[in-house]
Amino acid sequence: GLQLRSYGLLHGFDGVVWLVVLLNGCGGLLVAATMKYADNIVKCFAAALAIITGMLLSVPLFNVPLSPIFLVGAASTVSATMLYARAPDLSCAAPPPRDSEDEEAVLMEANSARSSPRLLESPAVANN
Repeated sequence: GLQLRSYGLLHGFDGVVWLVVLLNGCGGLLVAATMKYADNIVKCFAAALAIITGMLLSVPLFNVPLSPIFLVGAASTVSATMLYARAPDLSCAAPPPRDSEDEEAVLMEANSARSSPRLLESPAVANN
């Protein structure tokens, strides 16, 4: 408590620390935007690609050697991301357009089915 009172809560926060705090805040906002406008799978792919990018940047910056296991995992992740990105969107596929004659036939069939007394009868009565 004494050290906190004499130096303050943010003692030792220099420019690099504030940059890290700012980057973490921006990362949190990006995750929130991803979850709002995309889905959880996109967030997982983005996290995996960020890990791969961080590792690839560590090679020239910190002389970290790449292992064969990492290369296999990175290739699998990148190929899965590419397959997911190129998959056709089937969730909002529109039905094929109908001719006006087909639409009239469907409406007439729906109207006749609604007014048919057989729909109100049990199957045993309808068969007799």
